[in-house]
Amino acid sequence: MLEKGYDALTEYDYFTAKKRFEKSLKNNTSPAAFGLSQIYGRSDNPFSNLDSAYHYSLLSVETYLQLEEKKRLVYKRDIGLTLKRMELWREAISVRFFEIARAKNSIQGYMEFASNHPWSSLKDSSIYLRDSLAFEEALKWNNSRSYGHFITHYDESVFISQARLKLEEAQYAETIVEGDIDSYVRFLELFPSNHLSEKAYRNIYKFSTRENTEQSYINFIENYSGNPYVNEAWLNLYRIATSDYTAKTINAFDQRFPDFPFHDLIIADLELVTMNLIPYRLKDLFGYMDVGGIPLIPPSFDFAGIFSNGLAVVSKDGVYGYIDKNKELVIDYQFDDAGDFDQGRAIVEQNGALGVIDRSGKYILPPVYDEIGPISEGLMYAAQGDHYGYYDTHGYNKIPMKYDEAYSFSNGLAKVIVDGQTQLIDTEGRIVLNVKNADLRKFSDSLYIYELRDSVNLISLTGNFILDQFADRIGPLSENRALIQKNGKYGYINRYGQEMIPIKHLVFPNLNQFSSFENGHVRVRKGDLYGMIDSLGQQIFPALFEDIGDFGGLTPVRKGKQWGYADPKVKLQIPYQYDYAYPFSDDRAIVVLENQYGVIDFQGEWVAAPNFEDIKQVSSQLFIVKQNGLFGLIDSTGAELVPSKFRRYLTLDNDLIQLEAEDDISYFNLSKRYLISLQRGDE
Repeated sequence: MLEKGYDALTEYDYFTAKKRFEKSLKNNTSPAAFGLSQIYGRSDNPFSNLDSAYHYSLLSVETYLQLEEKKRLVYKRDIGLTLKRMELWREAISVRFFEIARAKNSIQGYMEFASNHPWSSLKDSSIYLRDSLAFEEALKWNNSRSYGHFITHYDESVFISQARLKLEEAQYAETIVEGDIDSYVRFLELFPSNHLSEKAYRNIYKFSTRENTEQSYINFIENYSGNPYVNEAWLNLYRIATSDYTAKTINAFDQRFPDFPFHDLIIADLELVTMNLIPYRLKDLFGYMDVGGIPLIPPSFDFAGIFSNGLAVVSKDGVYGYIDKNKELVIDYQFDDAGDFDQGRAIVEQNGALGVIDRSGKYILPPVYDEIGPISEGLMYAAQGDHYGYYDTHGYNKIPMKYDEAYSFSNGLAKVIVDGQTQLIDTEGRIVLNVKNADLRKFSDSLYIYELRDSVNLISLTGNFILDQFADRIGPLSENRALIQKNGKYGYINRYGQEMIPIKHLVFPNLNQFSSFENGHVRVRKGDLYGMIDSLGQQIFPALFEDIGDFGGLTPVRKGKQWGYADPKVKLQIPYQYDYAYPFSDDRAIVVLENQYGVIDFQGEWVAAPNFEDIKQVSSQLFIVKQNGLFGLIDSTGAELVPSKFRRYLTLDNDLIQLEAEDDISYFNLSKRYLISLQRGDE
């Protein structure tokens, strides 16, 4: 009976085959069920029914597994039936059910397939597609409830990690009010293990210390002792309180804050702060010596900078790092270029991009910027691509990167340009003043020069124009006076825009060169001659001279090609005789005679004969002189303090002039007036 059923099936006699398989189902369940599954699973007969094909394919496999081996061999011999053949047919049916599930593309459809076809090679694909749809649904709602539901019902999904991450992000978003410190505290209480807890801690620190003041850090340390940023707060408090890096401020900090957790840092800084180390050069290598010329750090650097904030830039093989005064390389060689520290921060360059580090070498801003400005009022501008923004000294993006151009803050305001508009913003990024298609230049603390093409006016921070009419030019403010030019004439206004000297003087070609007040006076020109007026416009010197210098006890004046000096009564005290005459400073003046420079006193007597190629006054009693292309120093009596043997000189901030010779570097102490040179010993 069974064999005749398979013969009929081979001949596509489905009616006979079906009848014979149904009669054999009781005694030969597995092969009969397989035959029926074949009939129901084919589409070329009236009995085609995929559900029945599925049912009998399962029945054939299940009952086959219960057969004795002897019976299995008989079925294989007589009708070619094997477990492999039945499983392949079952899989073929499963494929058709999977195609139906794909067509429906529903969570329920994929779920039913995975449940009803656990043997199928497509089960994992169905589960993945089911989970993908479920996760997409959770993403659509994008809240903690939808992600929580997904995690509960699909805990073994490949999307479970993403779902947990999104759940934590949703918890953060639903709890946090940006800038509200209490909301960050509440978030940490509700979700202590959330991966965004670090962000919450950081924002508590950020918003608690946004003013970047001593008191803000003190309050943070007291109020949030468990915050992981407390140590950083302590260090920043220390850096702010000891920003001048002196023993006095370091000791004062130690007394004020006995709980400071880095007392070793105080001890180390107190030892180092008193050491005044300056670079020297020996055989093309740099080291450091003290102010007595005693070498303390051997010459091992290709370059050595001045110490600032206790650290100095050094380089080897074209790579830059930082050392402390204890000779330690505290920030490794890693930068293409590096700047001096300022307020505990330094701008560095890596791979052609700029970043900012702190004194530990940690990046405050990563090296991804095209431009970074100096720290001003706790903020520095930075540019990345075509966009500018502002960061604080902790590396937080205080004002978004959205400007086409940006400038440093001054008196709480900074100029920015965006979409053709020039704006003044405050340190929170709020717009204080906005002008379109015009430029703004600072005039005084409360007024700006509004420049629209070739016309200018003064504008207040409230957007009101100060001048009744636009002018052609407004110059910079000097001694509470600024030039204002209109219709070929000029006068002067004060810091409030009030006209102090009437606009009646005729503009002359080199007006810009002489338009700033010096010592309460400014040049004027009538015809081809120059005079001088005071800050109220009163004539001090009549227009008698072909040129005139800055006002003083004696003022340089020129007639013809020669210069002399006149007193405030316009009486010539030093005759016309010089090629050029500079203003007096502390009863000394530099003059030029026959292309040589010299120094005279109030009586016109030579203090230093005109034997120099150039002279620059660097202090009230000291002059840099140049002879034969080399530099030296003389005092106000003309006595030589340092012979002219140096190729270059540079005035430093620490009361020193750096003097560079062919093979070494020396320094001149301006206040104590002595030369510092390397003591080479027996070398």
